[in-house]
Amino acid sequence: MRPLCRYAIALSIVVSMLSGCAPHEFDIEQLKERLPPRAAELDRLDMLAGRWETEGTVRFIGAKDPITTRGTSEAQWECDRRFLVDRSSYDMGPLGPMGGISVWGWDPQRRRYLMSWFDGFGESASGWARFDESTRTWRIETRGRSTLCHVVNHGTIRMIDDDTLEWTWTQWDAWHILKYAEMKGASRRAPGGAATSP
Repeated sequence: MRPLCRYAIALSIVVSMLSGCAPHEFDIEQLKERLPPRAAELDRLDMLAGRWETEGTVRFIGAKDPITTRGTSEAQWECDRRFLVDRSSYDMGPLGPMGGISVWGWDPQRRRYLMSWFDGFGESASGWARFDESTRTWRIETRGRSTLCHVVNHGTIRMIDDDTLEWTWTQWDAWHILKYAEMKGASRRAPGGAATSP
C-alpha cells in the first residue's frame, strides 16, 4: 500500500473517532443534557465517609522493629458527591508527623473505582479499587512514586461493621522484587463521626 493511502486511511479513522467530541453549536439546555449523571456506584463509598481514628503498624525494609502509627482522618464528599476526599493526619513514631490525602471516584468507561494518594513524605500514587460484596472488602492497586523510586501498592479495606475498618497495605518496587513496606491496622469511627452530606 502506498504511503499516501496509508496516511489517508489513518486520517479518516482519527477524524471518525474525534467527530463525537468535535464542538457543535448548542444552547445551555442542550449542554446540561450532555452532562453525565452522577454514577449510582459512588454510593458504595459512603461506608468510608466520616471521621475515623486509626492505629496500626508499619514495617519498612531493613528496619529492625516495626513502627506504631496513630492518626485521624475525615472523608467527605466533594464536587457534588462525585468524589470522596479523605484528609488524614498521622503520627509515624520516629519519622514524625505525616499528612495525607486520598481521592476516590468512579470511572464509568472502565467500570472501576479510582483511587489516588498524596502524602507529606512526598509520595503520590494512583490506581484502581474493586469492592467484593461477599466479604465487604475493597481491593486496591496503585502505582506511583515514593521519596526514592517508583512503587506498586496493594491494599485492602475490610468493613467489619458500620464503625470498624481493618486495612492492609503493601508496597513493592515497580518490578515486584523488593517489598519496601508492609502495613496493617484498624480504623474506628470517631465519636460523632458519622458521615454528613455536604
